[in-house]
Amino acid sequence: MRSRGLDAERRAERYLVRRGWRVIVRNWRGGGGELDIVATRRGVVAVVEVKARADADALTEPISYWQRHRLLMAANTFVARRPHLDGYEVRIDLIAVHLGAPPGRAIRHDRGILVSDDYERSSNSVRFV
Repeated sequence: MRSRGLDAERRAERYLVRRGWRVIVRNWRGGGGELDIVATRRGVVAVVEVKARADADALTEPISYWQRHRLLMAANTFVARRPHLDGYEVRIDLIAVHLGAPPGRAIRHDRGILVSDDYERSSNSVRFV
């Protein structure tokens, strides 16, 4: 099961890098959660949640309240500990990887499921509201 998730994360990372993103960390743990991928590009920090499913219909499952809460807490901690990211737009993205799909049709990237407009920043801490 974990190898399926790692494969999906590798695919998601390649997808992002091909589109000009710089991956700064994978599988970061802190703030009560785990961040699958954190990447930067042109003043944006994307905290990327990766979902891997064998069934295409399962890719549309929403992220639960508790998953969002853990993502936001971890993203808050990650950004607060990195003053060099101050001034960046921070957003939460979702990359869904359909493991049974042919190449080129396997990834869906939902950008900004939460964006910096959803939070307030004060002295390097992020509070999503």
